[in-house]
Amino acid sequence: MRINGVGGIYFLPLFLAFIYALPAFAEYKNQATPSDIKIINPWVRSAPPTASVLGLFMQIQNHTPNTVRLLSASAKGYQRGELHLSKQVNGVMKMIKQDSIAIKPNSTTTLKPGAFHIMLIKPKSVPNIGSKVVINLVFDNGLSYKIDAEVKAKNQPHSH
Repeated sequence: MRINGVGGIYFLPLFLAFIYALPAFAEYKNQATPSDIKIINPWVRSAPPTASVLGLFMQIQNHTPNTVRLLSASAKGYQRGELHLSKQVNGVMKMIKQDSIAIKPNSTTTLKPGAFHIMLIKPKSVPNIGSKVVINLVFDNGLSYKIDAEVKAKNQPHSH
């Protein structure tokens, strides 16, 4: 290809810069946005004042074509948060610590008692029913959320 005149001298570097930048534009298009993940009805199960752990539950909706993983949960006033799965192992119900919780493409994963859930470990003080716990959730797609989870009684119905 032959480029004539002074304009061609400027065109080629601009054209090459554009071609070089295309992958960056594609990456920007694929970045996660807050609407990609929705947190529905987060709540913390109430516990006696001497409890060393509390359960955190919610629904997580993934509105993307890719599996998204919840990597961590934390809360101010707690030593740490841990991702867990409750399941039967040799006839005994066990809580198994998880590295992440997968939320499949265009689906909802429910964190609930007896299944996937989050354990809030060693509270400075156990919150009262009706109070809010501020939770930080981190996902593998680069998104993080700060949510308020209401403390509810163990046998209190939970809205969906």
